[in-house]
Amino acid sequence: MAEQEVDTRKKLKTGLLIAILVIASILAVSFASTLRKFSGYDLEKSIDQASASSFSYISFRGNMVRYGKDGAACTDAKGNVLWNQSFEMQDPKADVCQTYLIVYDREGTEIDLISEDGSVKKITTSYPITRAAVSAKGSVSALMQDGSTAHIEVYQSSGSKAADGEIHMNKGGYPLSIAVSPDGNRLMVSMVSIIKGKVGTRIQFYDFGSSGKNKVDNIVGTFRYEGSIFPEIGFSENGKAAAMGTDQIVLYSSGSSPKESKVIKPKGNMKSVFMNDRSFGYIAEEKYTKDKKDTVKDTIEMYSFSGLHRYSKAVPISYEKACLSDYNELILRSSSRVCILSSFGSVRFNHEFSETIYDFITGKSRRTFELISEDKIESIRLH
Repeated sequence: MAEQEVDTRKKLKTGLLIAILVIASILAVSFASTLRKFSGYDLEKSIDQASASSFSYISFRGNMVRYGKDGAACTDAKGNVLWNQSFEMQDPKADVCQTYLIVYDREGTEIDLISEDGSVKKITTSYPITRAAVSAKGSVSALMQDGSTAHIEVYQSSGSKAADGEIHMNKGGYPLSIAVSPDGNRLMVSMVSIIKGKVGTRIQFYDFGSSGKNKVDNIVGTFRYEGSIFPEIGFSENGKAAAMGTDQIVLYSSGSSPKESKVIKPKGNMKSVFMNDRSFGYIAEEKYTKDKKDTVKDTIEMYSFSGLHRYSKAVPISYEKACLSDYNELILRSSSRVCILSSFGSVRFNHEFSETIYDFITGKSRRTFELISEDKIESIRLH
């Protein structure tokens, strides 16, 4: 009996050691893949597309969606059309969250809720749309305006209306932006307001689930910031929230009663902000002192939604646009150059293209992208 117990313990220890080694190997491979650098690219597919730059593009489940006034089409890296949807919109805008995509008509009343397989639910709002957002569960929140009153409407993934409300701008302020939590229950609204005689922002949280049923107008949290404007807001994948302001960044806890969890004060004048559902960051003009001489450099500051500072890095190129990819990498882009930084801040790719770049869309891996120029779309793979 004792020998059996010893043998069992040995097997358990051996199994545990093997499991640890397997996990360590997977993490090592993942880490190496994240830090891998690329010097060039292979052209895998080129499609001539007249007036390609007259459309808008968005990454959706590793594929590319092209949308314009007459409709939207989703294609894979080989140029195969996966689905095609027609509509008529004057100013189409898009938002995506996991397996759902919406295209909505800004200043119009139509929203197309599109699933990964291309099936669509058409939603007609009560008032002209200012902004709209979709959750991971397919619920849609729309911010609308009618004269001096802003309206909020929430729709289920079936297309049926779940809730609505009003914001009187002479009392609450002018809505700038909205964001919806992954579960679709919480809505975050940023509103420009007059606070103590100065222009400021009111951040308001609504809960359309069980937590907000007994609250006045479903409001579960209100935060006021005198002298600060917050044009960009968003939720993380686990329900935490962030408000990106002109002079500060505020993080909020998840749950039914949001609270400020951290306030980040930039070290200099902010020039760009960016976020996805895992990270956020900004680029600011920061002052450095060396040999008693002060110099100003554009610097990247990257954070997790928990408030952990990930890295600081001087901006490596002259850029016009900065965004976070689906793989948590920062993409800096000018009219002809693309620079990609890993989640640790190392430069993975820095290349000058011969054509003018209109857009640069991530594909199904860290190495694949869609390069959109004036009259063609190229599928490339980094090497």
